[in-house]
Amino acid sequence: MKNLCLFLLFLLVLPISIMKTSFAQNRAEVFEHPYREFSVILTEGGYFPRKIVAFEGDKVKLFVTSTIDKPECLVVEDHKIFLEATKGKITHGESVFKKAGEYKFYCPSSQYKGMITVLKKPKVENISKSVLPTREVASEKPSHWTPRDYD
Repeated sequence: MKNLCLFLLFLLVLPISIMKTSFAQNRAEVFEHPYREFSVILTEGGYFPRKIVAFEGDKVKLFVTSTIDKPECLVVEDHKIFLEATKGKITHGESVFKKAGEYKFYCPSSQYKGMITVLKKPKVENISKSVLPTREVASEKPSHWTPRDYD
């Protein structure tokens, strides 16, 4: 009887503790700056990807590794990022890109180059209300396809 009670108690407590930990892991995080992560791989042909795009004010975190035996690096112009690119190891660094523009990344000991393009953030309040979709009653809409009046 004691064993049966312990078994039933175990069956009830275990699912509750699992649900509690799974709910705790699904909490939303709030970041001071929007956050983007990029993986960069150094190969015989250079950096992959060679071009990275982010928005003004984003915090960019770079993960760098290499597929070649020769040790290389990744330096981001004007952002104090120096990352070693070694085969079999991953290094990372981050920086906030406050101004729109193009920032080179390269390794001084090789010819490999890449570019981080930082775009201006679009303002949501500048979008006119006529462009935004509206809700219509289904019975009042035509039953065939019609082109939109805007693009």
